Amino acid sequence: MHLMIDIETGSTRIDAAIFSIAAVGFNPHTGEVLPRTSFYEEFDHTQNRHICPQTMAWWADQPI
Repeated sequence: MHLMIDIETGSTRIDAAIFSIAAVGFNPHTGEVLPRTSFYEEFDHTQNRHICPQTMAWWADQPI
């Protein structure tokens, strides 16, 4: 099993606001997502963390 982790932030700085973290277990040979291995959590990103206007513009241009 492999684990893929995704962290969405509002900046590339070390003190970036974190919007969400997601993780999922998968088999890299078949692409199969393994049952009961997913995780998703949103965070309160308004607590004095860095948000970069250029990063937010980039996010706004990404497809949903």
